[in-house]
Amino acid sequence: MPHRGRGSRRRSWVRSGPAPSVGRGVGSEPSASGRRSWPGCPPYVTTVGGGVEGYDADLQAALRREVMEELGATIGAATEFLTLTEPGGEVTVVRHYFRAELLDMDPSRRGGPELDDPDTGDFSAVRVAPDASALAALALQPPELVSHLCEHARERVA
Repeated sequence: MPHRGRGSRRRSWVRSGPAPSVGRGVGSEPSASGRRSWPGCPPYVTTVGGGVEGYDADLQAALRREVMEELGATIGAATEFLTLTEPGGEVTVVRHYFRAELLDMDPSRRGGPELDDPDTGDFSAVRVAPDASALAALALQPPELVSHLCEHARERVA
């Protein structure tokens, strides 16, 4: 179990990646990601997710909470497909990327502290087509995730 909470030596984050792009088998259904923007900065697209909190039972519980907070959505079974570790001076950040089918989404169910905090910027849902060209056209972050998703999108086509 990863250490959780602020000030710990290791901080875990969970992210929901564009499921159809990594071979979930949802066919041509687009997936949901989020567009982040701050005043004076160019917007970018990222996967939905955030930090694992002390009250989250496990990584998947944190993922489900974050998907509900940011999209007002529920997801099906989640499978981890990529882990990125960013060593830092005081804190090592570990990002766990999951794929999961989007079961439903209702923006009126969104909630959480970041929606009311102007320092976190604006966050809106973006539908992404499940192919490498659509992924490449986004300003999706981080680059390691983009490489992984495009590689697996090409494998699906081949």
